Amino acid sequence: IEINEHFKSTLRKAVENEKVQKEKDGKNFSEKTPFTHDILIIEDDKTCLFAENNLLSGYTNKIDSAENVTDALKKLAAKRYDLVISDFEPISAYWAKRNRVKSISICNQNSITLAGKNWTVSKWFIKSFAKCDHLIGYEYLEGKEVFQPICNKSNFGKKSLTTFLIYLPYLNNHKIKEILQKTDFKAIIYTNQDIQCSDKITIKRLSGDFTKDLLQCGSVITHSGFSTTSEALILGKRLWTIPVKGQLEQELNSKKLKSMGVFTESQFSLSNLKIWNQYYKPIEYKWQDPTQAVIKKIIEIYEKD
Repeated sequence: IEINEHFKSTLRKAVENEKVQKEKDGKNFSEKTPFTHDILIIEDDKTCLFAENNLLSGYTNKIDSAENVTDALKKLAAKRYDLVISDFEPISAYWAKRNRVKSISICNQNSITLAGKNWTVSKWFIKSFAKCDHLIGYEYLEGKEVFQPICNKSNFGKKSLTTFLIYLPYLNNHKIKEILQKTDFKAIIYTNQDIQCSDKITIKRLSGDFTKDLLQCGSVITHSGFSTTSEALILGKRLWTIPVKGQLEQELNSKKLKSMGVFTESQFSLSNLKIWNQYYKPIEYKWQDPTQAVIKKIIEIYEKD
């Protein structure tokens, strides 16, 4: 009984201390924050998650984050949130709608909806798939309601080597290796396919080494997904993108990249590899960090309704 009473007393003190600390923390933000309750950020891109979390923490200390749907569902079940921020993810959007919680979607796919072009079916699908209250788009070039990509500034100034970084999971990487072996190029291929390394070709599984190799390589060959192509452009890498057939986002990204001067031939062949290597250089990509503007937009949306 004495042990039980002591435990209860200790627990009460801990709860009281936590309450006092929360009140103190709340006062620190009371003058400048529009946020009165908790915010959940759901984002699988660690750079975007870090940037959004880091800057929003300047306005509130009530931020939770999740890198996947499973983690997000656990947090949504355990707490009432005032705002849910997610990428192209339908489950959290549905939860927010059902529980009458304001939601904001921030992703590249939203640029299709916000572009104003007549892609009726595509717009309908995007709006219906992850139906958030408000949309913010990421795009290579800034526009209305659309911002340039977010990139970790600590990645800048890294040494670039002549090595090619290749990440083409939707293609036959055995054939890619065979083509590369007919050249003198050094390459790192990231793949989950069972392939052996050779003298000038390094095979790796997708891991934490990818960012390091991306920083150190001189050229990048990848599909037309937004994250890797954006990082390559911002870091000044020579880029060749191969869109995945049937994926609207990648096909549109490829068209935009081609208009910017990026090599976008859809077939990985020896002739295309030689053309790209001989005639294409890194493009001059004018990029301004949009993180502050994105946070400002989030606050503007939150305060509007």
